Amino acid sequence: MNSTTSLESNDALLDMTLDMYSGVVINSEKLPNDSTIFAEKLESSLKAWKEAKYRAVWLCIPIKQASLVPVAVREGFEYHHAKKDYLTLTKWLPEDCKSKIPAYASSYLGVGGIVINDNNEILVIAEKYADRFRWKIPGLVQSFIFLFLLT
Repeated sequence: MNSTTSLESNDALLDMTLDMYSGVVINSEKLPNDSTIFAEKLESSLKAWKEAKYRAVWLCIPIKQASLVPVAVREGFEYHHAKKDYLTLTKWLPEDCKSKIPAYASSYLGVGGIVINDNNEILVIAEKYADRFRWKIPGLVQSFIFLFLLT
């Protein structure tokens, strides 16, 4: 049995799955309702996940369990985004580097270019982490805010 499987099935820890970036996604459907039990499990889980060298923790708390939010914040979780029926919080685990958790989706501007050599070969870049689209055209994507001028 590998360490991932044992961590995922440990009753003393919060139920979770791993994402493709060595991050933990806590199962929001199995969160304890009692904030004391949640605090104990969260503390134990964070310790185990740091020892396992996981990088980020994603915690989605349904509005009906909003009493768990202060517990998570005390453990260093930060707000990521909210919808009308849940709040998503995140925690970056490595202490030796800055958080790489992306900001919540906003407006993005993309620029790309096609480079063709003398042999009619196109330059493409291979994504390190890709679910569907492994190859892409070189470019840059930056978030930005639309500014509207009212006259």
